[in-house]
Amino acid sequence: IAQLSQPILLPALYLLLVKSHIFPRFPVFSLPKSRRSSMQRDHLEVVAHLLDVAGNGEDEEYWGQRFREHLAVSMKKHGENLKGNQTSNGPLRGDARQAEVLRARLELHKVVAERLEARTSAIDPSLSEGYALLHETNEPLVEEALAMAITLASTLSAPSAAPKQDPPQSAAITCQQLLALIDEVYAAKGAQTNQLKTEPHKSRGGSVGRGHPGTLEWLLYEQLAASSASEQALEAKALAVFRAVKEFAPIRCEVEVFGKILQSQLPESCASALEEQKFTIRRLLKNQAGEGPVGAMKWKSWARDGVPYQTCKHIVQMLYVDLDSNEILQRLQSILVGDKVKMMDFQQLLLRYQMQLTELFLGDLIQNFNKVDFKQDGMLDQNALLQLAALMGALPDEDDPQEELDSLQASLMSTTSATFSDCAAIFSEVMVKRWEGS
Repeated sequence: IAQLSQPILLPALYLLLVKSHIFPRFPVFSLPKSRRSSMQRDHLEVVAHLLDVAGNGEDEEYWGQRFREHLAVSMKKHGENLKGNQTSNGPLRGDARQAEVLRARLELHKVVAERLEARTSAIDPSLSEGYALLHETNEPLVEEALAMAITLASTLSAPSAAPKQDPPQSAAITCQQLLALIDEVYAAKGAQTNQLKTEPHKSRGGSVGRGHPGTLEWLLYEQLAASSASEQALEAKALAVFRAVKEFAPIRCEVEVFGKILQSQLPESCASALEEQKFTIRRLLKNQAGEGPVGAMKWKSWARDGVPYQTCKHIVQMLYVDLDSNEILQRLQSILVGDKVKMMDFQQLLLRYQMQLTELFLGDLIQNFNKVDFKQDGMLDQNALLQLAALMGALPDEDDPQEELDSLQASLMSTTSATFSDCAAIFSEVMVKRWEGS
């Protein structure tokens, strides 16, 4: 019990003492709550109270265990952050330490949000889904803002014997931060596309970035440059992004698709197609769960414990022909836990399979585009585009291959440049013919 006077508490023991009335419910620290520089007992007490209110006495055993697990992970991360493991300036002090405490307190509230979502799903599934989507959207924004505040405060509080310089290596990027950045880049691309529709003679971009203006790579650098003080800082951030893409691509198909778009291996349209597929998978799962209170409880169970294999099998067979569904079901066996599949794992498996089908469909275009992309900037000029047409246009089974090629090249004479995504649209009919003939 003497250990409980320490700033960071063991959450499970704390909850036991509070609920047993052994641990008094009164603050013992005199600092104002808004300026405390470490996690306090009343911080944890607030979360425990919120969790009790959110649950209304239901599933106490499950949520007690979930709470303990979440607290253990959160406090471990909090302790590591206080030591300065994510910065190059040593242990956090002052405002940087306070910002980390605020971040940790917000992270503890996630389990409360989870319980509220589970509770509302039994009352109004659509309301619960809307609340969950809002939470998923806001979470990375809050995390990124706090991470920036911690980094800024840590930098300002560091010794200033030498002139300040940008750090040689940017901090590691979390999966949520990367997904938020990807959404920002897609939004910038959408804004650029809309602008070009209304102002077709306007240039695609300026001089800030890498790659060619108009490519997603260029827009990524432009987004990073907006918050970079120097070229060195920009390069460090870009390197951190590419490392994060490599790290999270195997577990999040959204990240892998983004990386392949950057490398001119998938068109930008795949990003929106992926979002549509996610919506379709979720809708089909909702349909299988059913409506009303029974359906809401089933959905809650699936989200927590996994989706029954037979339900997954039924959805796969609805979406794909036998050849593809058999392959998917075989892959599904490798991620089974008992007779169930985690909902996120099921979604990611289907997304990745669809992405791989798209890569097969685009195989010739990917190979030939890289052959003529001499500048390696993801943008073909008219000469390179005509060379690509020569590689893509001639099909062995055409009655007059040369006539088909001449017609294709003639249609490109007014096109001065094209990205890989542009080429995927230009040669779509050619690729369909190749696919049907393979």
